[in-house]
Amino acid sequence: AFTFLNKRLKPLEHLQTTPNEFKDLCYLLTVNAVHDAPSFKNWEGIGPAREKLVEQFRNMLNFENADKDGSIYVPPNRLLTLLRQAVAYQIEFSRYHPRVAPRINTLLQDYTSLIIPNAVRATLIGHKGNVKCVEFVGEAGRKIVSGSSDNTIRVWDTETSKQLAVFEGHESRIWDVLSNKNGTIISSASGDSTIKNHIVSGGYDKIVRLFDVNTGW
Repeated sequence: AFTFLNKRLKPLEHLQTTPNEFKDLCYLLTVNAVHDAPSFKNWEGIGPAREKLVEQFRNMLNFENADKDGSIYVPPNRLLTLLRQAVAYQIEFSRYHPRVAPRINTLLQDYTSLIIPNAVRATLIGHKGNVKCVEFVGEAGRKIVSGSSDNTIRVWDTETSKQLAVFEGHESRIWDVLSNKNGTIISSASGDSTIKNHIVSGGYDKIVRLFDVNTGW
């Protein structure tokens, strides 16, 4: 223990809280009783010292939290304050983080982000033509798919704002995009009269057509 003290703790001597702290630790390794060390001469032991410390903390808490009759003091409108803090937490971690805090009409229900986002979180750059359509991919909404006049479909990560994929093949602008609930299939409708990965389509010919995504019929 003495060797460990000198090798590991000696370099930290300059961090001691009292001038003789390191010296006292070394001295404790050689004495027969703790009270032989000058700094611990009046030490009452672990039990009494611990009880005394607990009593001191209890007195401090009672002094700050109790009124004249000894009961615990509760600040005015404490429950309302807690509810408002809960709502503020829900707004902070909502899907759309508003720069201007929305007006909350009730505290009886959890806050849901139904407002139009009023802060720009990210700018997605990559299309070489104007964007005709944008959709979240799947119910989780961790990705975004966009169709453009540059005849491409691009998939983006909503957290990192990075472009994940570019789908090419259409010979005209993409007018609409859609995905299934799991986000495993993306449908696209183009001005070239084709639909890729489609399920159902409708057009200016007033006809709705149902297709098989595997056979194309």
